[in-house]
Amino acid sequence: SSNSLCAPEHCHQSVPGAAAGDFWKRTKKVFMQGLRQDGYKVPAEQRSLLTRQNYTLRPLSSVGALSVLKVLDVSWQPIAVFVAALLAQTMVHSKFLSILVLSVFLVFPAMELLVLLIGVVAAAIWRGVRWKAVLFWTWWPFWKLVLCVGAAAVAMTFGDFLWNNNFLPARLIDRMQVYQSINPLNANVTGLRLQDAGAITFDRNSGVDRMMTGCFVDTTTFCVAAITSVSEKAGRLIPSDLSQYDLFMTGTDCCECPGEFRCGDWNHPGEHLGGLRETDPRKEKFYKLATADFAAAYGKSVKYPIFLQWHNEPLEALQYLKSNANSNRALALVTTPFLIVVLVVVLNGLLQLLMFLQIAGPHKPPTGDGMLGRMGQKLLPSMYNYQREEQEATGPSFPSRYVQF
Repeated sequence: SSNSLCAPEHCHQSVPGAAAGDFWKRTKKVFMQGLRQDGYKVPAEQRSLLTRQNYTLRPLSSVGALSVLKVLDVSWQPIAVFVAALLAQTMVHSKFLSILVLSVFLVFPAMELLVLLIGVVAAAIWRGVRWKAVLFWTWWPFWKLVLCVGAAAVAMTFGDFLWNNNFLPARLIDRMQVYQSINPLNANVTGLRLQDAGAITFDRNSGVDRMMTGCFVDTTTFCVAAITSVSEKAGRLIPSDLSQYDLFMTGTDCCECPGEFRCGDWNHPGEHLGGLRETDPRKEKFYKLATADFAAAYGKSVKYPIFLQWHNEPLEALQYLKSNANSNRALALVTTPFLIVVLVVVLNGLLQLLMFLQIAGPHKPPTGDGMLGRMGQKLLPSMYNYQREEQEATGPSFPSRYVQF
């Protein structure tokens, strides 16, 4: 310019508009010519980076950091698996239904990991993979499947425990009859007449002869004590001698074999003696062996044994059995999802640490082509979206002939 106060060779003027593009092109051309003239050997991949026309600096470093929505996106499947499996186990206890429900929820996490692993193998064979990217992109598919399988295992185990110890006994006893004011001395009170008994209360003249016991040991000690009629003499309760013993209080690991019976409400006196029916078939089998020991030891007749758990207030005990089952299930349905979310946050922190240590990273994800690529775009959209953004930011690259570490 004629108004310039400095010599042209000393002035630094901006290059507007299209001139800026020409300036950068000339600079790169001179630089590349200098490299060739100086004899530097520039690999094809680096030369392609130098000759690209893309200069954008898009923020790709945020990948791998989970937002609240992403945490929920990773957590909802394990949570759904746990809730569905626990409800199936405790409400209907159908193995077929449980397997069907779990198959529906587990198929997608399993397919995500399978498609990704196939893509890794294919990429390793044909064009090479970055193992940092493999670790990064398999992180959440792998842990999502592990969390789903773990949630299913915990739900099935805990649900089976609740079913066998709470829900099933409560349902079976609900379908049975309640007998009140029973006296074993009555000739009509036999095991045959009480086969449909679910809860029994006895009159004031009934008691448990805790020294007249039978037992059977099979790792666990199965104990039985005879329920009999008692009478008071000189301030002491004297058990009556019955012609047939069919009513027994039961318990496990609560008696000396042979010896004193200390099971159930033996030290909680109440207005009446009572009990709930034992509904576990496996325990009933061992209790029958214990009554055989009782019959042999005391020379007594046992024809139709009825086994009871000692509860002086059996109806209250039944109600507690139901409420305890429901409260334990509700507690599991509340706490387990929270624990899953916490575990996802911890795993995300571990992934961030691996990225900080440069052990894992998202650059060059192991994507597939053809049908595998189309499946991957459906199952792993974040990985393919990242690859597209990376290509838009850096331009296409030349495939490597070797596996990249």
